[in-house]
Amino acid sequence: MHFARRRRFPPGYLEKTASLLQSPRISRTHAELLRYFMHDFRGMEWERAVRFPVQVVWGNRDMAYHMSREQEEALQRAGFAVQRIDRAHHFPLSHPVETASLLRMRRDSQQSPPTNAMAADRA
Repeated sequence: MHFARRRRFPPGYLEKTASLLQSPRISRTHAELLRYFMHDFRGMEWERAVRFPVQVVWGNRDMAYHMSREQEEALQRAGFAVQRIDRAHHFPLSHPVETASLLRMRRDSQQSPPTNAMAADRA
């Protein structure tokens, strides 16, 4: 877990996580994501431009996955907006208010004329 302290886990988080990991669909998706981050992500073509607006929100405190400055610059040249935050891998769960705020900013930016600072999230 990447929460600062165990007592900061949201109520029921551990139980819900344990039950979700028993799902074959979720287990397969988790394995595919891990494979992507451990292999494909490192070898992807960073200079390839995207045809739609993308915003990457990256937690700087993640202990397992890292985005180098070179990767970030290549993503920006390809049209990705990169926002780094001082959080870890599970920040959407450990910091729900901040996550909701980021999602509201995304929604609001889609309803107003686009700017180069705001873009849609990439799933």
